[in-house]
Amino acid sequence: MFHNNNPIINTLIGMHLPKKRPMDNVLMDLHLPQEEEFALGNISKHSCYHWWTFPNKMKDYFNKYALLENLSSQEYSELKKAYLFLLKKVSLANSDKNLLIKNPVNTGRIPMLLELFPNAKFIYLERNPSEVYHSTLKLHLRLIERFSFQKYNEREIEANTLIFYRKIMEKYQNDKQLIPKENLFELTYESMLNKPLKTVRNIYAAFDLKKFDIAKNNFQTFIASQKNFKCDHYNIKKDFHLELQSFLENKSLEQAAFIAN
Repeated sequence: MFHNNNPIINTLIGMHLPKKRPMDNVLMDLHLPQEEEFALGNISKHSCYHWWTFPNKMKDYFNKYALLENLSSQEYSELKKAYLFLLKKVSLANSDKNLLIKNPVNTGRIPMLLELFPNAKFIYLERNPSEVYHSTLKLHLRLIERFSFQKYNEREIEANTLIFYRKIMEKYQNDKQLIPKENLFELTYESMLNKPLKTVRNIYAAFDLKKFDIAKNNFQTFIASQKNFKCDHYNIKKDFHLELQSFLENKSLEQAAFIAN
């Protein structure tokens, strides 16, 4: 996220930041990386993450800024302009290094990303759907609780989380055909969790990226620093997993509320 480079202001902001993010155990600090969608929300009205402030408009924000649907030509142009401006600014601040962007919302923005960056490389990480649902729901509820300007129905948030998950997965499966095969690498969450260095090496090799051996020590140092990190675990009933899998593959979207319950 953007912040003022004034050290006094940085210190004051830092004093009020929690040590960890409210939805998981990831550390928070002004100088640690975060999803650029937060910064996009700071500089533009064209961001999904405004749905935490206005949860009654979650579907509108999702359809427009995750699926790129129901956007006017002006809104689409403004979104692209704001996103490009953001990444240029981040690139400039990092001496024009290649940017590695992690943003779940971009799963549905492949056409726009290819318009802006035709030779972009895409890494798709697949995770157990039940864990994704519970993790995403926890994220929504924790942040809506903190930022919402509106009264909201928790059951509706649960249903929206299911609907959004299915829709964005369907869009990814359709849109990934637009990516040249040599620019797409798909992997599992478990491979990154259990064999991070080998997985990163495989990504370098797949994209023909150079200098892995030079960066290897930095990767090993970071991996070692995370050895005590504890992932969230969810008490997921087997029946729920089967219901969710069936919903993602076959069931109508109207049944989302029933499954969420």
